Amino acid sequence: AKLFDDHRQKRRAAELREQAAGSQEIRQLARREAIDAYSRRLAEAPRWCEPARSGEQPPRCGDDVLYRLAGTYVRAGDPERARWAFAELGRRWPRSAFASRAALGEAELRFDAARADPSRWPAAERAFQLLVGRLSEGNTTWIYATYKLGHAYWHQGEFGAALDQLSKAMMAVSRAGRRAGSLPFQRAIRGDLVSLFAVHGSPSEAYELFTAVAADRDAAMGLLEQLGQTYLDVGLYHRAERIYSDLVAYNGGASACGYQAKAAYARIAAAPDERAAITSRLRDLLRTQRTYRALGVEPALQEHCRAVTVALLSQTAVRWHRAARRAAPADGEQISAALSS
Repeated sequence: AKLFDDHRQKRRAAELREQAAGSQEIRQLARREAIDAYSRRLAEAPRWCEPARSGEQPPRCGDDVLYRLAGTYVRAGDPERARWAFAELGRRWPRSAFASRAALGEAELRFDAARADPSRWPAAERAFQLLVGRLSEGNTTWIYATYKLGHAYWHQGEFGAALDQLSKAMMAVSRAGRRAGSLPFQRAIRGDLVSLFAVHGSPSEAYELFTAVAADRDAAMGLLEQLGQTYLDVGLYHRAERIYSDLVAYNGGASACGYQAKAAYARIAAAPDERAAITSRLRDLLRTQRTYRALGVEPALQEHCRAVTVALLSQTAVRWHRAARRAAPADGEQISAALSS
C-alpha cells in the first residue's frame, strides 16, 4: 500500500509540474503578445491619445502605453527594456500622472542591477536622487526613495551620507505617523538606522540624533535601547555601557534597574579584570534594588530587578573566586574583601 501511495504521489507531482509548465508558457506567450501590441501602438502613433470617456478621468495616452509596456517587460524578466520604457515615459511625458511611478520603477531596477554589479551603484544613486528631487517632501514615496538613496550611499561606503538620508526618512515617517504606510516599513527604516549608527556613529551623539528623528521621547528611548542591545550583540561593550548609562540618566525610574544591569554586564564583558569598575557597577545595581523596595515599585519589577542583580553578583563571585584560587594568597584576600564590601 505504501509503494502504491508513493507512486500515486509522484505521478500527481509530475502532473502538477506539467500543468505549471503549461501555464508558464501561456503567460509568456501572453506577455509577448502584449509587448508586440504596445510596441506597435507606440511606433504607429508616438503621440497617440484616446479621448476621455468621462469628465472625471484623464485621457489614455502614450504614457499609459509606455507604463504598461514597462510593467510587462518587468514581468517578462527583461529589466533592460523595462528601464528604457520607464525612462522614455519620463522623457516624452514629463507631466504624466505615471511619471513619478515610472521614475520609481526605473530607480528600483537600477538598484537591483547594482546589487549584482557594484559598478552600477552610482547610476542607482543618481536615479533615486532625481526621484527624491521631484517628489513632495514627506509623502510615502518620498520617504521610501530617501530610504533607498541612503542604502545606495551605504553600499558605496559613503556612511555619513547614508546616515543622513536614513535620518531624514526616519524623521519624516515619525512626523507622518500611520499616514506614512504600514508599520513594517517604519520598522525597516528604524532597524537600518540603528544598525548603521552602531557601526559608524558615535555613542556620544546618539541621544541628540534619536531625539531629533523620533516621533516622541518614548520612541527616542526605544531607539537608544535598540542601539544598546545592538552594541551588546556585536560585542561593542564599551559603547553599550555608555548607552545604558545615558539611559539611566535620561529615562531612569522604573527602567533604571534593567539599564544598570546591562551596563554592568557590558562592563564585565568589556574588561573582566577591572574589578574596581565592576564593583562600582554592581553597587549601583544593589542601591537601585533597595530603592525599588523603599519606593514600593511594582512587585513584578522588584522581582525582575532582584533576579538580574543576584545573577550578576553570583556570576561575578564565581569568576572572582576562581581567580582568587589561582592567585597568590594576598591577592585572594584583596578580591574577597572587594566582594564582601
